[in-house]
Amino acid sequence: MMDNYAALKNLIEDVSLDLDKFYQQNNKAAGVRARKGLLELNKLSQAIRKDILQKRKSTFDLKEKNRMLQNDLRSEVFE
Repeated sequence: MMDNYAALKNLIEDVSLDLDKFYQQNNKAAGVRARKGLLELNKLSQAIRKDILQKRKSTFDLKEKNRMLQNDLRSEVFE
């Protein structure tokens, strides 16, 4: 997960530099690199979103299991 985050930060920096070169210096090659980088940003963002949802779900599942165990223990104590 953190690898994706670091890659995202680096890619944003690279795309930003290429966009500056394209818009300020009219560098066509930088425009091509920026477009390609934006596509990669989209893919990487989707991967990070999936990681976040998976982690959130696993955390939620653990909390739910803990609640169920606590309820079971409470019911055993009061029986």
